[in-house]
Amino acid sequence: MSCDIIITACMVYCLFRSRTGVKSTDTLLTRLSRYAIETGLATTIVAIADLSLYNRYPDVNIHLAPCYILTKAYTNSLLAVSL
Repeated sequence: MSCDIIITACMVYCLFRSRTGVKSTDTLLTRLSRYAIETGLATTIVAIADLSLYNRYPDVNIHLAPCYILTKAYTNSLLAVSL
């Protein structure tokens, strides 16, 4: 979970630092930053839900439901960026 947040923050920081002042390049960098935040946020929310359920119900395997969703969220994040 913390890795998702760190990776997203680093990507957004690097993209905002590389602005050139050219409108088309800055627009593209803003769009890439938005994609990084949206995809990182989706996986982070599911990971937080997984961790919360595991901490709340340690003896029950209810935390596996978000875990299965998390694998699909990572796949969708990858596909969203590659399009």
